[in-house]
Amino acid sequence: MLYKFIFWTFRGLPLIKNTIALELEKILNSVFEETGSKAIELEITENSVSGLVATKLKPEKLLWLLKGRSSKLLREKFEELKRFEHLWCAGYKIDLIEE
Repeated sequence: MLYKFIFWTFRGLPLIKNTIALELEKILNSVFEETGSKAIELEITENSVSGLVATKLKPEKLLWLLKGRSSKLLREKFEELKRFEHLWCAGYKIDLIEE
């Protein structure tokens, strides 16, 4: 199935810059590969991540993995993110594009 998704940083803060954005892209791509999903589009801005993904997983499971893994690993690696208990806001938006 094909899904369009977006999720945001905690309070919409501009936290994703430069090397953080590069590391985030690596982490997200590793989750896609690990789950057999394919990122068709991926856009990372200072305060959001959006994309178009083909996956057989339930979309909420994929978003849980993307957000959870990236939050943990980025906060471990980058000193400026360690002060945040959560990197991402609680919600996300996901739409089914094609079955």
